[in-house]
Amino acid sequence: MHRLVLDWKYFIEANGAPFGVMLALGGLCMLWMGWRFERFAIVTIYMAAGVIARDALELDWLGAFVGGIVFAGVAGFAGTLLRKWAAPVLCGTMSALTAWAVTGDTTLPEPTVYIVLLLAFIVIAAISWADIQTATIVLTSFAGASLLASGIIAMVGTSQVFGPHLRSMSTYWIFYPFLLIAPTFMGIFLQLGAVKRKDGGEAAF
Repeated sequence: MHRLVLDWKYFIEANGAPFGVMLALGGLCMLWMGWRFERFAIVTIYMAAGVIARDALELDWLGAFVGGIVFAGVAGFAGTLLRKWAAPVLCGTMSALTAWAVTGDTTLPEPTVYIVLLLAFIVIAAISWADIQTATIVLTSFAGASLLASGIIAMVGTSQVFGPHLRSMSTYWIFYPFLLIAPTFMGIFLQLGAVKRKDGGEAAF
């Protein structure tokens, strides 16, 4: 996971500020109105997950670029086929991966780890299925926060004025989690408020 984060950081910094602006604008759209185009947003997240999976598996066949396209296409097609199950399955998978990251460095027996992963997937997927719209809002908010944070790093990290300050702040362990968590909660509350206003017959924005 640490290698994946570093690879992404090097990639966005190499593409510079214009790429960062596009990422930040895409992130703001996800944070603000992800619920309005939820099908497109979920399929896009599936495609991104496919690219991440290819990089994590370190598969050399087809090459990095073509392999990424293939994995993204397969994952996006799966997200399309799953329809209403797409968000719950994605939430369950993310929770299982989080549980795996937490239990990976422990001395728990392997069967116990598999049981924990299975329970994490089932419980979170079931909760997400009970309220698919909220699950979608959480997913799009997290995706939007990731894009926004990446855009900020791309824009600020290449600046000769602000770049050193960013690198200085990034030495604190709380910096990157805060950069993700704060916009995620902002997006959740913004979208939930918009949905509530829409359900009440008011203008969503």
